[in-house]
Amino acid sequence: GKVDPLIGLKENVIIGKPIPAGTGMRRYRDVVIDTSIADASAPQPGDEPEPYDDDDFIDDENYDDVEPEKEEELEGER
Repeated sequence: GKVDPLIGLKENVIIGKPIPAGTGMRRYRDVVIDTSIADASAPQPGDEPEPYDDDDFIDDENYDDVEPEKEEELEGER
């Protein structure tokens, strides 16, 4: 037969009991994660946000003037 290492977990989830999340496994407690690599897309200290124009926002007055994007145009962006 098969071995079920999640004894009781599925039953507790079904009846709505809290699951023991975050208790950790011994092999993962001492894992060191390298966070020294900077994410190029993350904002850096001193970066200024791009300015925006009030025309970039759609309000109730000009909502009807907006044309819906065609599905073909959206497919090209993926």
